[in-house]
Amino acid sequence: MKLGPSEIENGVLSAEHLELALRSLNEVGYIVLENILPDDLVASLNQGFEMEFERRMAECKEELAKVEGHKGIGIPFEQPFMDPMIIANPLALQIIGSAMGPDSFSFLPYHSNTAWPDSGVQHIHRDTRHLFPDTTNVLPPTLVVVNIPLIDFTIENGATEVWPGTHRILDSDPSGDEHACSEERAAQMPSLQTVMPAGSIVVRDMRMWHRGMPNGTSQRRSMVALVVYHALHNQARLERNTPIPKSVWESLPDQGRNLYRFQPVGA
Repeated sequence: MKLGPSEIENGVLSAEHLELALRSLNEVGYIVLENILPDDLVASLNQGFEMEFERRMAECKEELAKVEGHKGIGIPFEQPFMDPMIIANPLALQIIGSAMGPDSFSFLPYHSNTAWPDSGVQHIHRDTRHLFPDTTNVLPPTLVVVNIPLIDFTIENGATEVWPGTHRILDSDPSGDEHACSEERAAQMPSLQTVMPAGSIVVRDMRMWHRGMPNGTSQRRSMVALVVYHALHNQARLERNTPIPKSVWESLPDQGRNLYRFQPVGA
């Protein structure tokens, strides 16, 4: 979805675009808002991320090989990673609030996903199971992820492959893995890769089938990932004890403070 300049500047979707975003999230399983973040912020994020990733990966070559070149890291409590446009983007929160209610919540630090050059193909999976998989009724979204690509996502660098509508499939894989999906079944279903420019924002139902794809370029393909929970989830079981730095907390708008309300604030 491409937004108008006033929507991006004001951080508010039009009624028409909000309706379209909600319909896509509910029926398709995700929505992409293209070119939302300023180029300089995205460039700063990618540069900082690459430095942090190099530092973390220096002693993890064997681990990287085990995951076929797909690896994520936790994001530090540092700028520019803690910019309110990243951790409390008003456009993403407008969609999430409308889909899951105003009392949804999240925690920091957030995470990331990277496809290393020459990475392989991930197995098809969903990031979370259905809350009531034995019923015949599919619940609205209760767990979503906000992804932000740090470089352009292309076919060549392994843009994530998704199976639209599969967040509504209730039956599970016969292997017994509650997050696994049937490779044979997926082969008979339409899929697409999430080709999009850097600085776009994706809001995705975490039940949707997807997988990381091979990166055939010489540049790592990374995106950040912020998980948001519906209020029906037990926050006490999910609670994070790592405090949010006071400077980060004070930079957040009221909507952002509500989002991270269950996390302690540090000095």
